[in-house]
Parts: sequence; structure tokens; C-alpha cells
Amino acid sequence: MIDTLALLLSAAKTAYDSVANKTDRNEAKYAARKADVASLYLEIAATIQEAARVFAQGEIPHGSCGKMLLFAQDFSARVGDFLGAETAEAMAHQLREAYQIENLLRDTAQEDAVGRKARIGKMQEAAGYFEAAAALLKAGR
Repeated sequence: MIDTLALLLSAAKTAYDSVANKTDRNEAKYAARKADVASLYLEIAATIQEAARVFAQGEIPHGSCGKMLLFAQDFSARVGDFLGAETAEAMAHQLREAYQIENLLRDTAQEDAVGRKARIGKMQEAAGYFEAAAALLKAGR
């Protein structure tokens, strides 16, 4: 079984690390793309946060799967030049594998409160990494 949350968290950490630790970059090209990449990361984070919020209320976040799949399908094309093709494709693959947020949450609908909170926490952690990466980009990193 695919560990959706682990894949999502891994993609989020890669997003953060690719900004925080990026040293081999063409500064002019990098500067021109920062706002676009930050915007994408914030869109992904908002989708994850919304899914976590709805899930915390005991509901299934309908629509989150579709949005995450679209992000995954378009990811390499949108950020491949910025992150490098290999990193972008690896993240796109992780996002494609993890896009079924709704199914993950539907499958755990009967889960105990502690397990449910842990899953929500992992979703929020993943969103936080995407938000932190976007903040670093906006701050000029």
C-alpha cells in the first residue's frame, strides 16, 4: 500500500530543501522564476491545509484529489527549469502517487481520534514545508 502522507511529506521537504540549500543556480534566471514557484508552492500548501481542515471536521475534502493531481501533472513543466529536471520529476512522481488525499481520508474515516490527529498533523507539516519554501523564495533566498 502506498503511504500517501509519507510521499506528500517527502515532496514538501524536497521543495523546502531545494530552496534552502540551492547553491548551483543561474541567479538571473532564478530571480525571474522565484515568484512563480512560490505561488505554486502556496497553491499546493493551501490545498493540503484545506483538506486537513475539512478532514478535521470529520468530512471528506471533495475536490482535493483533483487539484493535487493537476498540480502533479503540471509540476515538472512549471518548475523543471527552476529545480532541475531530475528533482522536479521526482517531486512530480511523489505528488502523483500522493494525490488521492480524499481516498486516504475516506479509508481512515473510522480511525480513532489519535490516529486521525496524527494524519492531520502530517498534512499540516507537509503544507508547512511548502509554505516555508515559498516564504524563502519571497524573501529573496
